[in-house]
Amino acid sequence: MFFQKIIYNMLLTGFPNLVYNPITKNPLNSKFIVDKNSLYINYVLNNDAIYEIQKNIIDPDLELEPISLEKNNNNKKYYISINIYNVTSPILNTMNVITRCEINTYVRRKTDNKKGTLILDYSSNSLSMDPLNIFKPRSFNTTYNLDNSNDKIDMISSSSNFELFGKININECDDKFITSSDLHKFTDNVFYSNGIYDKIYYDSSLTHCNTLQPYKSDILFKLYNREYIIPDSIFYFDNQINFSGEMWSNLFNN
Repeated sequence: MFFQKIIYNMLLTGFPNLVYNPITKNPLNSKFIVDKNSLYINYVLNNDAIYEIQKNIIDPDLELEPISLEKNNNNKKYYISINIYNVTSPILNTMNVITRCEINTYVRRKTDNKKGTLILDYSSNSLSMDPLNIFKPRSFNTTYNLDNSNDKIDMISSSSNFELFGKININECDDKFITSSDLHKFTDNVFYSNGIYDKIYYDSSLTHCNTLQPYKSDILFKLYNREYIIPDSIFYFDNQINFSGEMWSNLFNN
């Protein structure tokens, strides 16, 4: 993590010294506002997919963990989730809305039982920072658009490890999907494959959110050249979600 610490200290020197500086090493905090209609597409993993995903996780202390995504459904499973959304934040250094697509799974850290979401890969239509790539170039083929005239969401995203193409039809008649508290708990810590994580804070916009499941969808998704055919569930957030996050929260604890 030596190079990551150097880059992080350089970032800290650019902020007001009273709050952030390389001596105190206070984690960078910022507010994020996720636009309404942010989407989750969830697939259940079979044994082969579990093995394939686990071998692509760098930190051996992290292992996949089964969870429940829907309230009152105690049948925990191993999932992979596509989370695609539009977001704004002061730390993104732009007033424009940024589109981001994350390919997530859910993990437990064996040494202390800390649980969280793990980002296997992601793409964004803006330059991004993460503790693996440091700076990841923008993706020119990552889009997430709502066509208000016919209530249709179009999405495209790809990176070195995945491809996503899809259309979702949403309308006022979509069924409610009540998310499990598991999903909130696993949002507390957002891991990267090397074990560094972002610490996430949220309010009732997540814990008391209104989530809906669309009637019609057409999704093509591949990860590590494996095609995932039928989603176990799809749901989207009817309103915006407010987050605050600590960037690379445990970097100097290692």
